[in-house]
Amino acid sequence: MAGKSCFRGAAGPPHVERNLDGWTTGYTNERIRFTPDSGESIQSSCDYATAGCANVTASVVQLSTPRPGASHYVELGFTSGAGSIAAGHDSGEVHLRFNKSNWSNFDETNDYSFDATKTAFTSWDRMTVFRGGVLVWGTEP
Repeated sequence: MAGKSCFRGAAGPPHVERNLDGWTTGYTNERIRFTPDSGESIQSSCDYATAGCANVTASVVQLSTPRPGASHYVELGFTSGAGSIAAGHDSGEVHLRFNKSNWSNFDETNDYSFDATKTAFTSWDRMTVFRGGVLVWGTEP
């Protein structure tokens, strides 16, 4: 997750989905893995999306078996209203935020999907991509 601070009350990287296939394709789902560092419930919100926040879905899932750097993930998805992505094009930006119910700070330095060096849009294999529930890109913890 890219960010200017590792300790803040809300986390979540800006996102762009790029279609490198030779054909038009639907959107995929992506998972951002993290540890909340406390027992607070986690909420998610879309702040901005080129396709419209009404076409963005986000769910917070607690893993039944925590993994290194990941006891939870936020799954970013899209409704059919988002349409499709033409070959060689991208989704435009999505700004998804997740926070603890009490807005206390996250320590992202111990999160699987966080990398403080990622300050611009780039591929990052720790943000996994799924199509139809099947991992199609990235490395799970």
